[in-house]
Formats: sequence, C-alpha cells, structure tokens
Amino acid sequence: MSYRTSPIIAVLAWIALTSVVACSGQSTPPLTGTADGATGDVVPAGDVQVVADAEDATSGDGGAETSGLETVVQDASPDGVDAEPSDVLGAPDGADALPETTQDAGVDALPGDAPQSDGIAADGGASQTLPATELLVKILGPTGSDWGQSAAEVTQLAGVVMGDVKEISWSNGIDPPVTMDPVAFWTSDYITLKPGDNVLTVTAKNDEETVSDTLRIVYNPLYSFEDAPRIRPDVVYVGESNTLIANIPLTGASGADSIVDPSGIKLVEVDSVTFLPVKEYGVMQDNGQIGNCDDIQKDAVFSSCISLQATKTQDYCFRVSAPINFKDVNIKYTAMSPVTCIEAVKRLDQASCTQVVLAQTQAKAAYAGAVEGKGKDVALVEAIAGLKANAAVKDAGPGADGKGIWVHYKSGVVGAVSLAEPGDRSGGGGGGAVAGESVETNNGAVGSRRVLTWAPFSSEFANYGGDEAVAAGLKMAAKDCPPFTVDSRNGSAATVSYFRNLDQYGVVALTTHGGVFFKDLDLAVKQGFGWEHTGSQEVLWSGEPVNCAALSTSTKSCSTGNQGGNPCPEGQECVVTKSGNTGVCVDYLHADIAKGRVVIGAETYGVTPQMVSRHATKPFPDSIVYLGSCRSYWNGGFVLAFFGRGAKAVAGYSDLVTSAFAYERGLGFLTNLIDSGMSANQAFPMSGNDDPDHPGSQFRWLGDGKANAASSELINPSFELSDTTGWTREGDGRVISRLGVTIPVSGKFMGIISTGLGFTTQNGLLAQSFCIPPSKNQFCFWWKYYSEEFKEWCGSGFQDTFIGSLKADIGQIEMVNVAVDDLCGYQDGSCGSCEPGSPSCKCGKQYKGLTPADVSFDQGGVFNIQWQSSCADVSPLAGQGKVDLKFFTTDKGDSIYDTVILLDDCKVK
Repeated sequence: MSYRTSPIIAVLAWIALTSVVACSGQSTPPLTGTADGATGDVVPAGDVQVVADAEDATSGDGGAETSGLETVVQDASPDGVDAEPSDVLGAPDGADALPETTQDAGVDALPGDAPQSDGIAADGGASQTLPATELLVKILGPTGSDWGQSAAEVTQLAGVVMGDVKEISWSNGIDPPVTMDPVAFWTSDYITLKPGDNVLTVTAKNDEETVSDTLRIVYNPLYSFEDAPRIRPDVVYVGESNTLIANIPLTGASGADSIVDPSGIKLVEVDSVTFLPVKEYGVMQDNGQIGNCDDIQKDAVFSSCISLQATKTQDYCFRVSAPINFKDVNIKYTAMSPVTCIEAVKRLDQASCTQVVLAQTQAKAAYAGAVEGKGKDVALVEAIAGLKANAAVKDAGPGADGKGIWVHYKSGVVGAVSLAEPGDRSGGGGGGAVAGESVETNNGAVGSRRVLTWAPFSSEFANYGGDEAVAAGLKMAAKDCPPFTVDSRNGSAATVSYFRNLDQYGVVALTTHGGVFFKDLDLAVKQGFGWEHTGSQEVLWSGEPVNCAALSTSTKSCSTGNQGGNPCPEGQECVVTKSGNTGVCVDYLHADIAKGRVVIGAETYGVTPQMVSRHATKPFPDSIVYLGSCRSYWNGGFVLAFFGRGAKAVAGYSDLVTSAFAYERGLGFLTNLIDSGMSANQAFPMSGNDDPDHPGSQFRWLGDGKANAASSELINPSFELSDTTGWTREGDGRVISRLGVTIPVSGKFMGIISTGLGFTTQNGLLAQSFCIPPSKNQFCFWWKYYSEEFKEWCGSGFQDTFIGSLKADIGQIEMVNVAVDDLCGYQDGSCGSCEPGSPSCKCGKQYKGLTPADVSFDQGGVFNIQWQSSCADVSPLAGQGKVDLKFFTTDKGDSIYDTVILLDDCKVK
C-alpha cells in the first residue's frame, strides 16, 4: 500500500459514468467532470454533454423519448447559463451541492458530492445505478487502499457501488450505521475521527445481496506520515529464517523545523487482525549504515532490519511509531503510521501442483467428450461430479452461466477450467500446457508514457480480425509526439508477472480470454484469501503455461550488478537485502497462488482483481486501462481494483463478447486516444456498443472524461509526485525530500542519482522522452554534486562523471558533462599547482568551490558544491519530435568511493 506523499492526503479525482447501455435496455447518460485538486469537489466542465443512443435517448427531464436522431446532445446547465463551479449534476436548482471544505494546518481536503445522472434527484428520491451483474461497493476517497490517514478530526468517505443498490450505509463500528442515498456515486456525511485507528465500513444491499468495503484511517492530529513503511521482501516462506529491510520517509524528522524526535522513531510489529502492538524492533535510523539497513545518511528516510522466523501461514504486519511535538501549540503525542503487511506462505509442492493440472485437464476432456451426445448442461454436471470425486479436490462448482468450472483443492489453492465457444473471448488455454498540496497535473493526461500491451492470445485473435492491443501498441510505438515507450508482450511472454508492475504504466491494453468463477465458493475461504469482493471473481487468462517444475523448493541467494551478477531462476525476482547488491530470490508466483490471486488453469495461469490491488505498491499514474476480454466489466471487480489504485479510466466488456466485435470496438477507442489525441469521453464510441452476437453484452467504460494520452510535455519535472513517476530509472535513481541540510530548490522533493549508495549498483540514471514545443527555446535544471573522491583523489584516475544531455534525431546537446577533476581546486590532491585557467591544468575547469558536506557515505568524508543552475539553448530541437533527456552518473576507476548528484526543477522555457 502506498500513498501520494503530502501532509494533505490527495483525494482521488471523482469518476464520471459515460455512455453505457444497461442490460435492460435503459440508457445511462454519460457524465463528464473535473476534480478540483484542492478540495476534491466535482466541477462540471462547462456545458456538460449528455449523449445516448437514439433508440434509448430520453429528454433531460426524464420525459418522452426522442426519436429520429443519431444522438441527442443536451446542456446540463439551465438554458443560457453555463454550469457554475459549485454546481453538481442532479443538484436541486439554485442549491450548492458541494459541502464546505476544511483546509487548515494540514487538515485533509474533503471530497464533495459525486456526479449524478441527469434527471436524478440529489436527495435520494431516485436511485442511479451502474449496471453490473452483481452488487459491489468500493471506497475510493480519501483513498482506495486498505489504509489511509488524516491530520484532521473530520473526514468523508466517497466511492462507487456497482449493480442494483437499494440501501447503502456507513459505520464506524461503534455508533449505529448512518444511511446514505442509494446512488452509484455516493458520499458520506462528515465523519468525526478519534485519535488513532478508525475502522470505517460501507455496506450496500439489495433484495438478494449484501456487500461491504472497509477502510482504516489513522488520525494523527496535525501530522501525516509521507507513506506507510516499506518492507522488502514482502513475501516469506514458512519454516525459513528471513532478513527483511523496513524503511519509511518522515516529514518533519530532520532539520531545524523538526516536529518528530528522531531518537524515538520505532518499527512496531502489530497483530494482523487487531493491528495492536506485538513487538518493537527498536529505533529506526537515518545514518547511512548498511548494518542498520539504511543506505543514505540524513535523507529523511529511516530504516531498520528485521529478523523474522515465519512459523505459520499468516500476514506479518508492521507500522511505525513516532513521537510528535508541536512546540508552538504545546501538543505532544505518539503518532502511528498506516500499516504494511507481508505474507508468510507455504510452498505448493510439485506433486500437489501436478494433481491440480491433471484434475483440470481430465475435467476439460470429460466435458468435451460428453457435450456432443449429452448436451452442455449434462456434460457440465458430470465434469463437476468427476472433480468432486477426486481425492485432491475439496469443492467444485460451475462458472457464470456454465461457461467454466471452479475448483478448490485440499492443498488450499484454487483452479478454474474455461469452457468457451470458438470466437468468444471467454476461453482459457492456448499456450503450451506444461504440467492536494503540490501535486503536478497534466490536465487529465496520463502520468506516464510507458505503455503495456499484453496479448496472450494474439495468434488466435488474428483469425477473428486481429488483436487490438497489438495494433494499438504498434501505433503508439510509431508516434513521435507524444513519445510512448511500448512494452509488448504476446503469447507465452504475456506472463502474470506483469500484473505485479502495472503501476509503472500510463496506458495498459490487455487482450485475452476472461471468465467469472467462484460465486459459490465457501465464504470463509474467500475471506481467508483476502479477496476484496466476496461474490464472483473475474479472471483474466495469461499466456504463461502452468509449469509445476518451475515452482521454487527453497529460497536461493542472488546478486545484481552491471556484469549480470548471480541471477535468480526464471520467474523469480532478486530482492537486494545486503551490501554488495546481494539478496534473495523471491518466488512471487508461489505467494500469488497461495493467496488466490493467481488461478491455476488447465493450460495457463489466470489472474483475479486482487493481483491489481496487492501489487500496485504506488498509485497508478492517472492511467487509462483497456480490458479486452469477456466479462472484464462483469461485476466491477477489475474496474474498481484499478480505480482504487489510481487509474483514471477503465474500459471493458460486460458479458460474453466475440473477438471480432472486441477488436473493432477496442481498436476504435484506443485509436481515438492515440491518433486523434481525444479525451476518454470523446474517444469512447457514442453508439453501437452492444455485441450483436451476444444481446445484452456491452462495451463500457468508467472514468474521468478528461483522461487522455495526448500530452508530450515533461512529466513530473520537479519530482513533486514524491517518486519517479514519468521517469525511467536504472541503477540508483530515486526521489528524496532532503539530504542533510540540503532541501529542494523548488517544492518538497528532488531527484537523486548515485554511483552506488547503500544497496544499489555503480551507476545511476533518470531519463525521460518528451517533445519541446516550437515556441520554447531553453531547457533549465538545477544540480548539486557530492563525492567521496574529493579532495584526496583529485588528479587521479578516479573520475566519477555526471552527464545531463538532450538527444534527438537531429543531434545532441550536452548541458552538463563534469568529472571529479573538473570540480577540484587547482592544488587539490595530485592536481599540482598551476595557473588558474591554464590549458595545462587538468583540474579546476569548472571549479565552483568545495565545502565539507554535512553527510557522509560509507567511506567517510564527503565534499560538495552548491546548487548549480544549468540552461541550454534548445531551439534546434524545438518542434523537431522526440527528445531524450538523460541524467547519468557512473564510477570511473573503481566503485569504492561514491558520488551523488541531486536534481530538481527541470523546466522548458
């Protein structure tokens, strides 16, 4: 779990329903709106368009049908009047539907009323619903994660309910539940928090279903942690001893304005149910000592080592306690951070895995053998009965509409068998069967131009028109401005591992087979897996063959480095936990299977929405997501999982869909985004979204109408998103809030690259591709150079180098190219005495003065220069297409003594 760093928790941009046609044939008009970044209030974007299919179009007052028109476009404002900033669709005339907001001394911004459908009363007189086959509720504000925090005594909850909702309420577990209007986009009244942990639950009901979602909010008066603690690795195995690293960035724990006593910052293990303290791990340090698991001194990131012997399958949870002292107002207390949990799992032995594959392969074959003579219904019943008779099986049942079978095994894992019609995207198989405050925005633009196209069945889909993810990827790769970086993974290369890194991408296009399973699986099993939704689970099938032999039997050591190091077996990830870039191999697939996030199929693995919720360790960068499979919008499981982690718009299919229809509709949507630079609201087709071969099945999307992929500008130029969103990083590239007494030139954060501080490698790089508008002619940035090479190794062969460059097809501009000797004094080290400026002097060519730094690295003394501003004339590159910006530093000679470069405030002028 991760949060955008700010003393004020950023409120998610509120989402607007667009152009969906319900299964009943009723039309739900699209809404567009923008979120006020300071308050979270929804502000209609001027004259809001309401567009519906001709046969279903209704007038704005809910009156008679309008016919004979392809589309009906209505102004949501009163005649002749543009929508005022405080108006919300559906609010009574003349009423201000937005609550007052509180923003004082770090008080969280409160979300306003969410948009409602035209013609629907805001007082709950009518119920607006988002069509879905099952009821599903999701809290999205103040965060879509399991844990949030507040520096204020009051907050509001806001979110979405999918399906036909009759009742909705929130509860704090102490007072009686408080009812809310049963509408799709709901907002609670103001909620008073008690200091410490608050458990807030939202419950939605209809005549048949009751569902809920829970958010825990930590109320620390006037103070917010920058994040929950980060623990690595976050998966361990029962019966093994493990060394873990915990760290957390802390605002106000350094410098003259410190309000946190650094000598009292402690890592605390807490119970995984009550979250009450179980064990203290002592004081966390910011001393740059690897022995304390801290790799940069005085960077306001505090660290601790954890020795853990996992004795049973469970979550091990941790939080940080920090002594707070607001001297001016005489407030002292101990603040507690949000909680981070790691998972201890048992390994699935290869024999049990093989039993799963064999049982499902036999069930699929039995079904196929019985269909022709007995029909689908009888064949399904017999296949399920055969599975239940298997000694390895605990329970089994049908998927939605009999289009598959789910299985729960005695080993604890779950599997599924898809039974699809040719040409539909509901089948599995294919791959070979092997057993608020200073947040930068881009006016709705995605926050990363990295693109993932993930197409496990592209070869099969080519027989039905094509694969829209592949086609869209080729279009984006060919674009010059915006300059997308496309990662294309087709066939067996489309592995489940990509679902652990989706939060890197601004555009995600997934085309695959999908299904819905596990509706009747025992509730206790679902809760044991930690599934957010306890109804049916949407499943997307990967191209990764089930390979029981590849599952790890023990934890192996590994190392990383420029020469390749000691890599992990295929499918495992090296998590560095020791100096020298050494660590352990983590088999995340094992944990994902054990937790029911990954489903074992008869041929390939499938993924559930929990893969998104668990592995998005930072918010999605305002991403646009396309889910090109059957039933990817069945009950909202995947849609709301993406929204809960920060995606801006998600499109998918409500039911069975043919490959030909998905290719045509999906590629049209993606092409409008890519080639025409449209917003999501403009890009989505206004009509023709029902699959003619599957009546009642529609192409749908949910999201911010302004979401787009059109921006070519530099993303996150001053690192104010608190991380490297928008940038490519290699080696040691990260974001910090301070280094000793040095703070950013602008804002609250700055970039840092190094030649290998702490656990990292001997190079550091931050890079980004963007386009310079024709009207701009200058690029400027700030940098600051630290090194252990000064002054002792001046004049030697140890010339750690820093380069800042801009490169385009027509040429390259070096803004900075500086090595150790360039910054040394004329008489430092072995430089020798010479006349300043003399061509014979190899030192001092860019001398700016060296002063002892107030930080030290692992070898001791460090000198630094002051912040430097470098500007370059970029007029030759303006309007000429893609430009590659690169900040790079590397060791020269050896990697013993480290060099660090701070970066900030990149601007195109």
